[in-house]
Amino acid sequence: MSLQITTTQNEIALKGNLTANTIFQIKRFCTTLLEQEGSLHVNLSGLDQVDVSAALMLRDLQMDAYNTNKVLTVTNGENQKILGAFRMLDHQVLQAAA
Repeated sequence: MSLQITTTQNEIALKGNLTANTIFQIKRFCTTLLEQEGSLHVNLSGLDQVDVSAALMLRDLQMDAYNTNKVLTVTNGENQKILGAFRMLDHQVLQAAA
């Protein structure tokens, strides 16, 4: 399944597969929204797959946001099938769903 993005105010919800093929478009999209809004919530609950490169990109986005006094939160809801890629990182990216 290709990646679908739904945007509402300062939140984006992703559905499908977040992989190396799509991370650069998502990074540009998120960076633009962060510059405009100052904070962004990324909801991964609709994803079927996340690879390590995508998890690394989200980690880097979080760190960049922090370094520029912006906030990027990433949640997976109850989606357990995407956790593997995030377990390989040395930095906690996912937060508990609100």
